[in-house]
Amino acid sequence: MQTAELNREKQGRKWLAWSFIICPCHLPLSMAALGIVFGAIYAVGLSIGFRHIRAATKDIDCTGDECVVPT
Repeated sequence: MQTAELNREKQGRKWLAWSFIICPCHLPLSMAALGIVFGAIYAVGLSIGFRHIRAATKDIDCTGDECVVPT
């Protein structure tokens, strides 16, 4: 096959894939997959945020009535 023909075939396959994803009868599967992806992104974001907060507050001493931050 020529390069132009290969490019057209790749373009056709992309259209087919997007049509499958957007098709109303496949939408529950597509939405479930997107929900899993967004859920994973949310979980990773939470863990990174908590890790940064723990690292920033690691050296703070709050044993008394007030917290002492070393400078």
